[in-house]
This record gives sequence, structure tokens and C-alpha cells, in this order.
Amino acid sequence: MQKEPYREVNSMSSKYREMNKKISAFCGYYTNAHSNWPSGASDETVLAIAMSKYHTKERSAFTYVGAWEIFKYFLKWAPVPSEVARAKRSKIFESIEHSAGDSDVR
Repeated sequence: MQKEPYREVNSMSSKYREMNKKISAFCGYYTNAHSNWPSGASDETVLAIAMSKYHTKERSAFTYVGAWEIFKYFLKWAPVPSEVARAKRSKIFESIEHSAGDSDVR
């Protein structure tokens, strides 16, 4: 039995660069769909919305769904909440924090 030839660094890095570029683009569409989550939608619906946006904007189907399913749990590709959502959360947290404490006002 003959051994398969090893891949060279260039052939591996070019595949990774292409994959990284496409997954990063898809993550942008997914983050957008995730932060504008329709009422009553499931994870599959949000994924379908992101895939549709990717197809429309990039003019090709997203073919790295299997890799993205693994990568999405890593910090680099995790959905990032929008600034507005974070601002609302911090305002709510601050108001709860101030109302929950004992007041020295007399």
C-alpha cells in the first residue's frame, strides 16, 4: 500500500485563507440575523435567514456550514450583541442596582 503524499504548507494555507474569509463573511450575516431575531423563530430559521443573505450578497451558496457549526462556539466566530442591546442591558442593570441598594437619603 502506497502512502499519500503530504500536503505542502502553501496548499493548506490557501485553503484555510479561503475558508476563513467565507466563514467570517457568513458570521457577519449570522450575527445580523441573530441580533434581529424574529419573534417565534428557531435557530434553524435564523440560520436560513443568514444563508439567504449570504447567497444574495456574495452571489454563491455558503458551503462551509459543517465547519461553521464547529467554529461558531469559538470566540472569534461567536455572535456579538449589538451596541444598542448592550446599552439597554446596562441601563436596566444600573437602574436595578440603584433601586436595590439601601438609601441614605433622608
